[in-house]
Formats: sequence, structure tokens, C-alpha cells
Amino acid sequence: PALLKAFQYAGAAYLVYLAVHFFRMASLDDTADAPDQPLGIKEGAILTALNFKGMVAQAMMFSLFLDPAQPRLPQLVGLTVFLTTLAASSGAVWMLAGGLLGQLWRSEQGARWQGRIFGVLLLAVAVWMLWKA
Repeated sequence: PALLKAFQYAGAAYLVYLAVHFFRMASLDDTADAPDQPLGIKEGAILTALNFKGMVAQAMMFSLFLDPAQPRLPQLVGLTVFLTTLAASSGAVWMLAGGLLGQLWRSEQGARWQGRIFGVLLLAVAVWMLWKA
């Protein structure tokens, strides 16, 4: 329990730190660390293949929904098709929403509002973490 509290306090402190940086984000010129070109499909495939969280989620889905009393092959095919469709559709929504938000926040005023919104959200999560601690 003491270690859990320490992690909660450390996590909340880190979120406050990040929130302060978002609040201080004043312009679009703070992109010195950003890459010159966006990642391509090859880099995206490598990131996806190395995504440990995604692999664990896939393994959990198969272990939760496969019924040992039923034939295995139809279950594997059905679950694989379902998970592939889910990943493709959620990825498409993620890309579309990111593109729309990128257009919305491309101005100086949009960048400031983005910093304010994200800062408030991070602070809210930090307060919630401290309240639960």
C-alpha cells in the first residue's frame, strides 16, 4: 500500500509537470524536436509490431473468448477477422480525427487553446489521482 501511494503521488506530480508545460505552450514555433517528415508506413508497421500493449491486448482477447469446448479453427478465424476489423476501423477514426484536430489547431490561437485544454485535462487527472490516494 505504501508503494502504491508513492506511485500515485509521483504520477500526479508528473502530470502536473506536463500540465505546466502545456499551459506554457504559447506558439507553434516550439517544434524544434519534431521530425522534418511524418513517419511512413514502414516505420508505422515497426511501431505496431513492437507495441507490447497491443500484443498483450490481443493475447487477452484470444484467451478470454476462445471456448475450449468448441472447434478451435472457426473461433480463431472469427476472432482474428473481428480484431483486424476493429483495429483498422479504430485506426481510421484515429487518423481522421487527428487530421481534423491538426487543421483546427494549426493557428497560433489554436495552439494556445490546445495547451490550455490539455493542461486542464492533465490537472484534472492529477487531482483525481491525489483524491484517490
